[in-house]
Amino acid sequence: MRIFYVPVEDILYDDGNEQVRFFRIKGLKRLDEGSLITLPPVTIKAADAASMNWITTNWGFEANIHCPSQSNKDSLRSIMFTVGEKSAVQKTIFTHTGWREINGKWCYLHGGGVIGCDNAEVRLDNKLSQYNLSGEKNNFISVSDAVCDFFRIAKPKVMYPVIASIFLSPLNEFFRQAGCEPSFVLYYLGRTQSRKSTLAALSLSFFGKFTSSSLPSSFKDTANAIEKKGYILKDVLTVVDDFHPATNFRERQNMEQIMQAISRGYGDRTGRDRMTSDITIRGGYAPRGNVIVTGEDFPSIGQSGTARNFIVELEPNDIPVSDYLSRSQQFAAEGYFTAFMREYIEWLIPQTEQLPNKLKLKFLHYRNMSIEENFSGYGRTGEIISWLMIGFEFLTKFLCDSHILKESQAKEMDEKSWKVFTELAISQIEK
Repeated sequence: MRIFYVPVEDILYDDGNEQVRFFRIKGLKRLDEGSLITLPPVTIKAADAASMNWITTNWGFEANIHCPSQSNKDSLRSIMFTVGEKSAVQKTIFTHTGWREINGKWCYLHGGGVIGCDNAEVRLDNKLSQYNLSGEKNNFISVSDAVCDFFRIAKPKVMYPVIASIFLSPLNEFFRQAGCEPSFVLYYLGRTQSRKSTLAALSLSFFGKFTSSSLPSSFKDTANAIEKKGYILKDVLTVVDDFHPATNFRERQNMEQIMQAISRGYGDRTGRDRMTSDITIRGGYAPRGNVIVTGEDFPSIGQSGTARNFIVELEPNDIPVSDYLSRSQQFAAEGYFTAFMREYIEWLIPQTEQLPNKLKLKFLHYRNMSIEENFSGYGRTGEIISWLMIGFEFLTKFLCDSHILKESQAKEMDEKSWKVFTELAISQIEK
């Protein structure tokens, strides 16, 4: 009986910062009478391939190396690498969402594939695979009507900040290039059953299929897990759900530490450095998308931490049970919101080269307006207003270019959004 190890793929998993190489290997076992049995393909880290220990781990007794001397192992390893060099297919699998330049062209990655180019593969783990923009192409007029219902779920003071954040998120990469990446947390504050988690889930439904019970993160997760998800979820919106009254001091302290880490991470665009096993420092995972946090009260994280948040307080019936809410939930389940986001991203693609400069100029314009009108708060609030205005303005411009809105209607909506954001800012500054 002889065993043959045939490398079939040489894979690079790319998260936008690090690349980790894996080999996919097929095993063939020749029995004494000459017939061949195929062993299940396995994927192993390239760094582990030379040791040959992966054989027993993955195939057990079926792949026993007879008389396993060091020379036998060296021979097997040499043959495997020689065959792999000639026959293994090389490919890259992206393990994050958002914009990526592939073959000189900006493309947008999501759990179901890539918008803007072919022959690229994306793989997201666990719940993050819900970030999926694939689906059938729907009539854009119907899709736009569905989005209009989403606008009407609640008053502008509730809806405009989240709408702005949704359409701001795909701009993050180009803000980053311009040196003014959005740096804040959108915090929805309301008592239990105020439907803030329902609103958060509908907001994420522009990037995939979510419900209030399937949100990406909550305060039950560890700070490390939330940080890593924030890094993977590039140029999309995410949610950390349910900062709630604690049953004891330790639970409260843990939630406040997590909220402090979220506020610092998204407010400063930094991750926490870590020490590796060889006592060197490895950089942390800085968040690369935008975030909504929901809570029944606001954590004690100091003035500086609080200033990194844009707080929307919900009264008991600010998000009423209505036909608009019911229809929006149905439209989200049927993929209307993801279809709208696909169209929005396809509209952005031809603009990608000009976006950094355009966004920088708009950011400076709105920040100067907020300073002149004294909405700058602790020095951050004016910047938050600027980012929200740009997200909202890009949506209305998209609707104009798509012949859904007239320019006069878009201008009226933009002016209204400025009023909403500045009123919310004043309310927060005065508290």
